[in-house]
Amino acid sequence: MHTTIVAMFFEISRTVVSTSSAGILLFLIALWAAKTDIARAGGLDKFVVFSNLCFAIPLAVFGAEHLLGARFVMVSVPSYMPWRLFWAYFVGFALLAAGLGIATKIHVRWSGLPIDNHVIMVYGY
Repeated sequence: MHTTIVAMFFEISRTVVSTSSAGILLFLIALWAAKTDIARAGGLDKFVVFSNLCFAIPLAVFGAEHLLGARFVMVSVPSYMPWRLFWAYFVGFALLAAGLGIATKIHVRWSGLPIDNHVIMVYGY
């Protein structure tokens, strides 16, 4: 078989590599940060320790997508907002920072809006 055909067959997208790398790296960071909580938890409570990962990993993956495809994301920013490319990068870094904060349990309240009693009563959370 010709080498260019083989190379095209095994080519991996930059987007796939960057988003997967961000998710795996944040998973490893969260494991390291929660190692004492994992050791203290018993039985099914070990699954509860990983609840932060359910929020943190998607944030990191979407942050990596914002940074990698900033020109594509820039088109989604409304035209009345100045510095459209800046906002694409800003949101990407903000998503990565929020994911890292949630995974390591550092400044978690800054990572998202707290749910108050009104939201709990209205939506039943």
